[in-house]
Amino acid sequence: MAAMPEEDHQRLLGLQHRLDARLSPRRIDTERLQPSAVPTFQDLVHVAQLIKLSWPAGKSLVPSDALASVIDSHASHLHAALRTPRPRSSSRFSMLWAAPDNSAQCGALLVTADEVLHSASDPAQLRAVIRPLARFAVEHAPGGACRSFFNRPGFSPTLARAMVRRAHGFHTAGPWEYANLRVASRDCRFSAEEVPSHLPQSWYDQYFADFADGVPHCNLYTVRHLRRAASLKLVEMAQGGSWVQCAQALDIPESRARSALTKLRGQFGESDLWKRFEDITEQLARHLDDLPQRVNYTNRRRTLAGWKLPRADWSALIEDLPQGRRLTARYGTTLGTVLIWTEATQSDYLLCPLLQHLRTDGTGPAHLTDELSRFLAPASQDRTRRALLQRIAQYATTVEALCTRTPESTSD
Repeated sequence: MAAMPEEDHQRLLGLQHRLDARLSPRRIDTERLQPSAVPTFQDLVHVAQLIKLSWPAGKSLVPSDALASVIDSHASHLHAALRTPRPRSSSRFSMLWAAPDNSAQCGALLVTADEVLHSASDPAQLRAVIRPLARFAVEHAPGGACRSFFNRPGFSPTLARAMVRRAHGFHTAGPWEYANLRVASRDCRFSAEEVPSHLPQSWYDQYFADFADGVPHCNLYTVRHLRRAASLKLVEMAQGGSWVQCAQALDIPESRARSALTKLRGQFGESDLWKRFEDITEQLARHLDDLPQRVNYTNRRRTLAGWKLPRADWSALIEDLPQGRRLTARYGTTLGTVLIWTEATQSDYLLCPLLQHLRTDGTGPAHLTDELSRFLAPASQDRTRRALLQRIAQYATTVEALCTRTPESTSD
């Protein structure tokens, strides 16, 4: 410490004063009320450990060459020790978590971590600094050390979001993305249960219709993929995890979610469309945050999984419609059941449990899927279809009421 330049001495003393101030009762109470306002002590420790693990990738982040040399004197020996073959033992990586015995080395790491956390004034800036360190650690540090680090508890949401890998607009579930990094990608007032599995047409029209016009070779399938991908992204925002986990939360088969994202990747290419997709989904997320009331779509899907439309209700829905008899003769009440399930749950009609069951065992009415597609594609809707859809939308509100009843009210 005696040989350290005066400027670096002042940096270390400044950090010590800030840490002492953070320990005052008044500051502690303030941070409890506003936990995201300042980095946590645990963040400071984690960033210092990440700097060690990814050394020398973070050398340019160190405030001075003298402090960089001090860190190098510790980190170079640490990496050599981590690579030394030893019997399997958890103690091998304990040196990564222990603070250096040398006070100058400890201070140099902490002051660098502190500057990193305070110089990044927003999540995007912090990610621009932290993510390259995490990537370098994964690619160059001993694998066991990385697993040990990324699996440690205590990452704040802000730091976890900065470290987690992303690809094509979504968090990914690589070998280092343990549960501690599967954090919601933003602070949401809505929950994953309140996200429909297929973006409602009105939401799509308001937020994504103009965006779709700029997607190369956009077609009806692109619209379906965008509506599915946007729902996946909203769940990631609310609960975190990879797109696979988000699909599970929405009761979307993994194969269908993968197909949608693969097709969009092919159409988006290397353009800025993924960034624009994220920005628009963020606008939609703010809209959901501000809704005074939201719908539990997960509960609706669960409640209506085995529901079927009563025949008397179907007869009332098609009364006076020119094609009512034809629709009944061909499809019975199945067409109405699927359309009402789709409206009430705001899901892709292809995922309706009844339709999936009929398609699996081969007992479904012929051309049922084609008929449903004509009903739900705006370009194919004639006067009869529009009239029936209006009645179905009104009827769906009565079905939705079943999904909101308490167990006591449904036991009568």
